[in-house]
Amino acid sequence: MNLSYETWEQVFDGNDVNEIFNSFLNTFLRIYYSSFPLIRARKKLNQNSWITPGIITSCKRKRELYKELKNNNNTTLASYYRDYVRILSRVIREAKITENDQLVLNSHNKVKTTWGIKNKESGKNKKRSETQALNIEGKKITDQQTIAETFNEYFITIAENVKRQIKNNFINGDTNIMVSHPRFMEQAFTNPYPSMKWKCKTTEEIE
Repeated sequence: MNLSYETWEQVFDGNDVNEIFNSFLNTFLRIYYSSFPLIRARKKLNQNSWITPGIITSCKRKRELYKELKNNNNTTLASYYRDYVRILSRVIREAKITENDQLVLNSHNKVKTTWGIKNKESGKNKKRSETQALNIEGKKITDQQTIAETFNEYFITIAENVKRQIKNNFINGDTNIMVSHPRFMEQAFTNPYPSMKWKCKTTEEIE
């Protein structure tokens, strides 16, 4: 946008080619650097000290072998890949054990450190993502307290609401809902439950 506000008088009114070029370049660079300032980004440090350069190189080699094996039916290559993966998994496992042993050995609270390692390996110490927004009666709510109170109110009253709905359906003559479980679930919950996908991970997937 800043370029559109330039008059370029020194460029169009100049007579010397070198001066015209220098004027144009100085103006362009001034606007460029003001529009795109240099931002320094910090490199995220690797929190897993057991991931050594050798393991990184080996994981890269494993990926290369896997890609090569996808388009190759060579049994010798397949056997070599399986052995490579097995050895790499053992190396990774031993590296993690060595690091965990050092953490416990150098810790002032060995019980807490041990539980921390256990939770880390089982994935229980991952940060939980909060619900950023909730649509309540057509209104988008972003206040976390309001969202929490809405969830609380829903789960407190859901049993009473379902009971009332069953009673109303029975009064209206819809007796099928009393004996048909699928029919009851269809009437009680109009929206389908979101699908959940579970994905297991192993040490072989560490790259």
